[in-house]
Amino acid sequence: MIKEYRCKNDGKLLFKGMLIEGQIEVKCKACHEVNTFEPTPLHEVVCHKTGCPNRVA
Repeated sequence: MIKEYRCKNDGKLLFKGMLIEGQIEVKCKACHEVNTFEPTPLHEVVCHKTGCPNRVA
């Protein structure tokens, strides 16, 4: 469930990961645009596979 976070200006990959809480700002090394990313909604983070400890009924 790792997501790619890309620059909104030129599409360059800034980082891969998962944001659960808070907010992050990353400056693109190529175009110097400051990008702000919001956390992933919790309903997208919870596992829906049978037997997973994070499963929601």
